[in-house]
Amino acid sequence: MAATLLERLTRRMSENGVRATAAHLQMRAHERYRDWRLGVDTCGVIPSSELGDDAACIDYEPVNYRCLDVAFNYLTVREGGDVFLDYGCGKGRALAYAATFPFRRIIGVDRVPELCAAAEENLRRVKPDIQCADIDIVAADAREFELPGDVSVIFMFNPFTGQILEDVQEKIRQSLARAPRKTTIIYLYPHNRQEDAFAGRPWITKVCELPTSSWSSIVTLVVYESAPGAGNGQAVAAV
Repeated sequence: MAATLLERLTRRMSENGVRATAAHLQMRAHERYRDWRLGVDTCGVIPSSELGDDAACIDYEPVNYRCLDVAFNYLTVREGGDVFLDYGCGKGRALAYAATFPFRRIIGVDRVPELCAAAEENLRRVKPDIQCADIDIVAADAREFELPGDVSVIFMFNPFTGQILEDVQEKIRQSLARAPRKTTIIYLYPHNRQEDAFAGRPWITKVCELPTSSWSSIVTLVVYESAPGAGNGQAVAAV
C-alpha cells in the first residue's frame, strides 16, 4: 500500500509539479479534517462503472467543503420554512452539512442503494448540534422522483448529464408549475468538460456565479432562482 501511494504521489508530482501536488495534498487533508469535524466519512472517489451502467451518470466524488461554505453563505435559510433537496446525494456530505442549518426538511435522492445506506449511516453520526432532524433519503432514479411542492433549495453537484438531466429539469419545471414558489437552484459543473446545462431555461433566472476556491480551474458554481409564476415557460425575474 505504501509503495502504491508513493508511486501515485511521484506520478502526480511529475505530471503537475511540486506546487500543484502540495496544494492537492493540502486540499485532501482539509477534506478529511472537515469530515472528522462533522463526524462523517464521505471522502473518496467511486467510478461510475461500479455504480451502474448508465453512461449519463457520474463518478461518485463528494463536493468540496469550501464549495459548500460558499454556497451556504449565499443562502438565507428561513428557519422552519425552507426545504432542501440534493440530487445525487451520494454518501450524504451535502445533506449532513445542510442539517446544521434550520431547514424544515432535507431530502436526498440517489439511484445507488449502497450510497444511500452510507448516507443514512453518516447522518446518524453527525457530531454538531443538528438544526434539522427531518431528513429523508430516497433510493430512486431521479427521473422517477416526484419533486415535492415545498422544495425551495435544490443542490446539484453534477450528478448526471444528458437526457437524465433534461428529464430532471422538466420534473423541476413541472413542480414549479403545479406549486409556484421561489426556489433556488445551486448547480456545480465541470466547465472544462461541459457547459451550464441550466443556461437559457425560461422558467429560471441566473442570479450569480460564485467562486469555488481551489476548484475554480475546473468547477463553476452558478445560482438560479425561480419565483411564483415560474414553471409555465415564461421568464420570471428573481425576487
